[in-house]
Amino acid sequence: NNQYGLGNINASAAYDRGYNGDGTKVAVLDGGFDTSHTDLDANFTMGYDTEDSDNTPNADSHNATMGGHGTHVSGIIAAEKNDSGMHGVAYNASIIPVKVFKDSGTAVSGINLGIDYATDNGAIALNNSWGTSRSVNATCSGISCYVVVPHESSTGGFTSAERTSWAGVATDNNVVVFAAGNDGNNSSTGSMRFYYTSNNATYGDYGS
Repeated sequence: NNQYGLGNINASAAYDRGYNGDGTKVAVLDGGFDTSHTDLDANFTMGYDTEDSDNTPNADSHNATMGGHGTHVSGIIAAEKNDSGMHGVAYNASIIPVKVFKDSGTAVSGINLGIDYATDNGAIALNNSWGTSRSVNATCSGISCYVVVPHESSTGGFTSAERTSWAGVATDNNVVVFAAGNDGNNSSTGSMRFYYTSNNATYGDYGS
């Protein structure tokens, strides 16, 4: 009752109908994981590390930029309902942890292998709480500036092999979820942040 996120999406209505994730496998493609976390250890299944091509997707440092992100996201999805701390929206679901980022936040090559691992091992949903971005030129009240926008798959956001793997997921009628709020317009205000240079100080926020 104290978890505002579950309340905001009316999760209790699903629980009343018997839905709690039981029998469902969700792959989380993310940074490193803490597969021994006491709120997740019962729901984690064997995972995959695309960097080392092995089954140990654990983070080397859980305090690094992406080192704890996979654990955090997995908790939102399927932390156990064990009367300790919080629980995930689908608290009986199984999580397939797939590490596609180094702890520093740098993406690794071979994401397509992680996608294929997830679907080959029964994931019906693949969660990606991350995105790729690019800087483009803009004009701010007559002054040259830059804006960060999401990549498009056809303009360098994904490799050819990765696009093929995502297309395979769609063909299998599985679900792919991507973060939509990392770059682009603010959904609440309609504003977009502009910069003096492609990687420098903020110029300002402008409404749509």
